[in-house]
Amino acid sequence: MQPAKSPRWTNWNWSRWKFHPKLHMRPPDDDDPQDWWFASTAIPLISATTSPLANVMSIVALAMRWRCNVHFDRSDRLGDPVQTTYGDPGWCIALNAISLVCGLAGNVFLLFNFTRVVRYIVALPVSIVCWVLATATLVSSITAMHIYAPPIHPSQTYSQAYWSAVIASCLYFLLGVLLLINLLGYIRGHYPQHFALTDSQRTLILQTTTFVIWLLIGAGVFHRVIDISFADALYFSDVTILTLGFGDIPPTTAAAKALALPYAVMGIIILALVVASVHRSVREVKHNNVVMKHAERRRQAALEHFRSLHDKPSPSPPPGVPPQAPAGTEPEDKARFHAMRSIQNNTSHFRRYFNLSLSILSFMVVWTIGAVVFWSIEARQGLSYQEALYFGFCSLLTIGYGDITPRTNAGKPFFVVWSLVAVPTMTTLIAEMSDTVVDGFKRGMDVAGDWTVLPHPGQYRALFRVLGAITIQRVTKDATLAPSSSSSSPPKQYTYTQWTVFKRLIQSSGAAAWAASTHTHASLPPDDRREEFKRKEDAYGLLDWDWIGVESPMMAGRTEPEWVLDRLCESLVRVVDLGRSSVALATASDVDTAVD
Repeated sequence: MQPAKSPRWTNWNWSRWKFHPKLHMRPPDDDDPQDWWFASTAIPLISATTSPLANVMSIVALAMRWRCNVHFDRSDRLGDPVQTTYGDPGWCIALNAISLVCGLAGNVFLLFNFTRVVRYIVALPVSIVCWVLATATLVSSITAMHIYAPPIHPSQTYSQAYWSAVIASCLYFLLGVLLLINLLGYIRGHYPQHFALTDSQRTLILQTTTFVIWLLIGAGVFHRVIDISFADALYFSDVTILTLGFGDIPPTTAAAKALALPYAVMGIIILALVVASVHRSVREVKHNNVVMKHAERRRQAALEHFRSLHDKPSPSPPPGVPPQAPAGTEPEDKARFHAMRSIQNNTSHFRRYFNLSLSILSFMVVWTIGAVVFWSIEARQGLSYQEALYFGFCSLLTIGYGDITPRTNAGKPFFVVWSLVAVPTMTTLIAEMSDTVVDGFKRGMDVAGDWTVLPHPGQYRALFRVLGAITIQRVTKDATLAPSSSSSSPPKQYTYTQWTVFKRLIQSSGAAAWAASTHTHASLPPDDRREEFKRKEDAYGLLDWDWIGVESPMMAGRTEPEWVLDRLCESLVRVVDLGRSSVALATASDVDTAVD
């Protein structure tokens, strides 16, 4: 058989790129520690989910004319003058087409980069160049239109397509800058040359692309059946899927009403999937790069404190670490346990309130900046900043009173982009509030109900009951794993005494395995016998751990009952294999005796 050919980039001469002490381009198989987590993980995710939206705005800019006549003698159903578009210069259409092709090419090469069809060092610069070219061509077209063929006010004005081109150029420029930051982090050696995306993040990219395609399908369909412009049809599709229901553009024909029902249902389903994936991906990124690093810093501080106990007492232990205990004793082991428990509780508290604070900050930024923009571009209808805040908040909550709607040619395209960012942000904020504000409110209502109209049975009797003798239950009964403990909320946490019982039970199988290994491999030297036992121990699972070590149960990514159950299952497998080895050894001894 011919040996499998390795990818071409594995033979790449990486040393020739180290021409500057600050530049260090790492190969794809580099396992060194990574930093710049925002540039390595968040930026590719933001770029992949935003680029389809930029393509949509670019399609609107190409599908419609950029200028329109304003007929003040005719009004639409909202009382605004009727507008009709007129032709654009040929160079404007050509530049729009070039920009759209470049934008789509940048998006395609970014997807090739994610799937590793094209090398990172090739695909990423191509995406950056394509989006820079898309920005340059759109800016050139916008500038040339404004200089050489501007509409004559007040009888003429720019259409929604013109403002869609402005938004698309801003998005393309933002995407190019973000990927340039990602490339800079790679060149400086902060991470290897690939996008380390998880399955949930890849699912988010796929769902976002599907959602944008569904928006375009709706725009194309309702553009025909309602007889409105393509940009208005896109705005109508966006308002329908987000369940805003402004009512400024209703489905007026029978065909539009019939198509709006299935279109809205499918759109809401896709939107729900996108919002859930956004929430899951953002939480995943924050957990891996912020929360766990916070826990690791606290754990390292605790380790340094306990290491110092072997040399000299530490006068000021880190927060959450109990007073020192004699090194190498059971009190020290208990102190390490309580230190790690304190770190675990502190990390849980930090995670909840960090997520809530970041969500509130994102919500405030999206809300206030959106209000400023709407206040500026909707000044024609006399919109104040307070009314813009009111409109933005109603849109974020998908209330949709319809008393204030975007009515200018610049307002509708901006609302499409802003709403697709704002609504998932609001949904994420509500989800984060469920762990803190909503949970506290629920507990308060439960306590109020217990002492007022809906008390638990015996609630008042327990208040006046005289405490009798305290019944001491056996430790083994306290440490028993209840079937529902692995799925309880909040997760079950065992005491140090219970963990001692579990640890003794898990290690008992290891002691028996060591005795069997000593008997089975009696002919081997002690060091080789110890290595053989260590190899089997690694194959079966963990036998011993340090409470503040990396193998600590409180640093695992699952609940404590699940962790204990896994270790007990490993112990069971170890004992079963020990029984098989003993039977095989006894059989071999019987055969040797019979031969003798």
